[in-house]
This record gives sequence, structure tokens and C-alpha cells, in this order.
Amino acid sequence: MRIPVAVACAAVLTLATACESGTTATPTRSAASPATNGLDKLPAATVLARALAATRGAGSLHVHGTTRDGHDTIRLDLRFADERTSSGSITIGRQRIDVRRFGSTLYLSGNDAFYVSAAGKDGPELLRGKFIKARATAKDFKEMAEMTSLPALVDTLLKPTGAVRHVGGMKVAGRRAIAIADETNSILYVALEGPAYALRLGSSADGTLNFDGFGKPIRIVRPAAKNVVSGD
Repeated sequence: MRIPVAVACAAVLTLATACESGTTATPTRSAASPATNGLDKLPAATVLARALAATRGAGSLHVHGTTRDGHDTIRLDLRFADERTSSGSITIGRQRIDVRRFGSTLYLSGNDAFYVSAAGKDGPELLRGKFIKARATAKDFKEMAEMTSLPALVDTLLKPTGAVRHVGGMKVAGRRAIAIADETNSILYVALEGPAYALRLGSSADGTLNFDGFGKPIRIVRPAAKNVVSGD
């Protein structure tokens, strides 16, 4: 279970190429309670499987957090209205990509720092305020397509390295959760009440991502046609 630093970086580099050509988790008792969903009585591998199924099937979801890659701080802030309708941003250092996805169509834009790195000093003047339209199925946009697909992103985030094990009971943003860890000591906090949603993914090496907004309506609007340029 790893925060996809490499995927985030690849997504930023992909768009550059195209242009050129929370709350602290606190311990709580792990004893079984009548109010739990029963995950505390199940093997860690089963907890992970149920978290994967519940989170993939949440309908709508907000994934956000910060991690690091060397000296760069990476921030993810992605909202999913359904499996393949999403909106948000990926920030690496001073560069930010803003993305909207509607089915098989991606709309991508960025800040001036990104456009300078992508298209030189004239990049901001040429591209500021514009969205690059691309097909999510295009090879050059594979990484971005994976990050903006709810099932694909959840599968990537929740894929463990080696076996998983229980590491106790926790509270995340006031919600009771059970914690499981993989062999890299990445810890996944899974809701112990209601659906078995993933609530947080944390690692001392990779940082922390939070999951919330399950099932809440999210409205995502397509860019105006006058502000769209083709990236195909």
C-alpha cells in the first residue's frame, strides 16, 4: 500500500511532453464492540479485501494529502463524482496540474510554473486559461487516466507490498478504524463502523493520504469550448 509518487510524477511529465509537442490518527481500544462492522474479528487480508471493495464502490469520494519525492512536496487533491468523472489537482514543487475527467475525455491545465517547464518562457502566454483536451485511452495519458479513475486509483493505493497484518485499533477524524500494515509499514486505516471504507493511508516514508466525502454529491463542470485546445 504505497502512495503513488512515481505515478504522480509521470503524470506531470506526460502533460509537459504533450504541451511541448489531516487529522491525526489517535489510538483507541481495539476490543470488539457490538457497534462495529466486524472487521476487528477478521484476518488482515480479509479486511483489506473488504476495504478495497467498499472504497471502489463508494460512488463518490475525496482523496487528498501530501507526500514527498526527494526535495519536492507532492500534493494530491482529487474528487470523484463517479468511477470516471473526477476533478482535482496534482502539485509537485511549484508546478500544479488541474484535471477534469468525463468518461474517456481528459481536460488538463496548469499554473504558470508548469507551463514554463512545459513550453518555455512563452508557455504561460500561450496556454494560460486553456484546457488541453485528450483521450484517457491515449498512450501518452495513461498515468493521468489511472489517477483520475476511481477503481484504478484505489487499486493502486491499496495494493500491499507483501503480507498484511493487524496493528491495532485507531480513530481517524473521530471515526473508529482498524489499522493494518504491509511489509513496508505503510498503514491503512479502515472504518470499523458502517461500510469498510479506507479512511487513511499513511507511511513515514511516503506521507499521508486521506479518504472522505463518501457518497456525497459532487458537481464537475466541463470547460467552456472556447477555452479548450486539442492535445491529441
